[in-house]
Amino acid sequence: MHNGRVYVVWTQWPKNTARTNIMFQYSDDNGTTWSEAVQLSDDHAVSSQFFPAIAVDQATGDVAVSWYKSGSTGGMPNGDTQIWAAFSVDGGVRFAPNFRVSKGTSNANDANSFFDYGDYSGAAFQSHRFYPGWADNSDSTGTNPNGARHDLDLYTALVFIPPDGPASISP
Repeated sequence: MHNGRVYVVWTQWPKNTARTNIMFQYSDDNGTTWSEAVQLSDDHAVSSQFFPAIAVDQATGDVAVSWYKSGSTGGMPNGDTQIWAAFSVDGGVRFAPNFRVSKGTSNANDANSFFDYGDYSGAAFQSHRFYPGWADNSDSTGTNPNGARHDLDLYTALVFIPPDGPASISP
């Protein structure tokens, strides 16, 4: 484990691009020096990633990050989003490839919410179990009382992250 390690995750808008990326760094000396910044969102499509959430498994030291990823139509970004994630089993030195967590696709514009998706997403991580939390109106579970593409509900998923294999997702 990496006791005392500080982690940071943020959204970056690279110059001369029409998209944003999720970035990650860590420090082992209380922020005096930092690792090189690593881009966690590994697609290169015309899409944006935003509202990252980071969590550290206190039992294993593993790190996981989730975020919204917007879609695109005809090369132009739109409001459709999904939740994606990446994880590291070595304290953030290397990350497994991104994977989609949400089963459905949401759109905050269709929810007619002045608050969009809110200001944040959330995450918890314990004993190989990563739980991202996000606003969703896809009705992928069939339990949204307002149906698909209406009011936003809070969704979560269990992402099991084994120490030596790919993640598995349960709704």
